[in-house]
Amino acid sequence: AEISSCMKIVFLALPRTSLSPAEQMLWAIDAELGDSYDLCQGTEMFWQQEKTAADWNKVAEQLAPRLQKFAGGKGAEGFSQQYRRDNLSNWLIRALEHAGRSDEVIPLCEREAEKTKSYVRLVTYLKQAKRWKEVEHWIHKGIAATQQSLPGIAAQLRTMLRERREQEKNWLQVAAFYAEDFFQQPGAHTFQELEKAAKRAGVAPTVRTAALHYLETGVRPQ
Repeated sequence: AEISSCMKIVFLALPRTSLSPAEQMLWAIDAELGDSYDLCQGTEMFWQQEKTAADWNKVAEQLAPRLQKFAGGKGAEGFSQQYRRDNLSNWLIRALEHAGRSDEVIPLCEREAEKTKSYVRLVTYLKQAKRWKEVEHWIHKGIAATQQSLPGIAAQLRTMLRERREQEKNWLQVAAFYAEDFFQQPGAHTFQELEKAAKRAGVAPTVRTAALHYLETGVRPQ
């Protein structure tokens, strides 16, 4: 805690150093990337100060080669390396956006998705761009790639797909998503959510009967 409070002074002093603005930004980024103990809580003081697009561009030009050279790993080390790589790519994305190079963000996210399983980030950017066919493609691809090893990511992607079906007012498929949740985790909450979705889809009586039968017998309806 004492170190963290000292770091706030460091980040207040950073803009007054002899480093160029872009070098200051890279110094702050490296401090955060190397911080495993949440010591750099004062960085917002530095980032709140206005930075130019030209300086963000210089930062992007420095971070891009680093990402290309980033080494992977296996097991627990591999997971840690993926986490670090994601943090580095997040900074590169931020730099590209502020440098006026937003058109490079989605291609970068596509390359990184298969390397670090960062499918949720990619789908989020595709949704913002309203590229709906690609949203569907990457959601299905991401679910297939993560449902065994990273079920939390697969669950997030399934939620995003359900939300897309809600936007389309495809209530039968929305109800099907809630049905899957119910069958995987039968309980009062998932049963109530399924009932609400089924009512909106106009199939409440049939679904309620099937769900209760499943609770009584353990036999999942076809």
